[in-house]
Amino acid sequence: MMKFYSKRRKWPLYFILVLSFIGSTITVDGIDRHWRIIFPIAALFIIGLLKIEIEIEMNDDQVVYRVTFLNRVLYQRAIHVSEIKRIKCMRVGWATRRAVIYMMDDSRIKLTRFEPSSLYEKLINMAGRNHIEVLETKDFQILMRGYAKNSRSLS
Repeated sequence: MMKFYSKRRKWPLYFILVLSFIGSTITVDGIDRHWRIIFPIAALFIIGLLKIEIEIEMNDDQVVYRVTFLNRVLYQRAIHVSEIKRIKCMRVGWATRRAVIYMMDDSRIKLTRFEPSSLYEKLINMAGRNHIEVLETKDFQILMRGYAKNSRSLS
């Protein structure tokens, strides 16, 4: 069983956190006292958001999607291969890969920026072994060729 961890961008949350601390320390005439209470509450909320992590566990016939907060499981969904309708792989941004898992119940899970980056290859291999439809956009195929070329040059 292989584990993959989300590597999401956190700098926007840190930026908002700094702004909320600055906003809670500034005193301006005409600003109600209640607004000064909102800034620390927003800061606590943002700190909580920074501690949320997403992880994926994969084996031959199952994908487990887990959302944790301070190493406590908030949400977990085990997806058996029989529940997967198709997997769509695409490019997001300049050089970021994304896989969207479409389930039979019309829900979906978007997987973007995971470490180690072999998640996408393992997902495509699992789909091939279990006869699941895989849709790859042209941009994604170009990205995959670039990743393959870079891995060969590093060896």
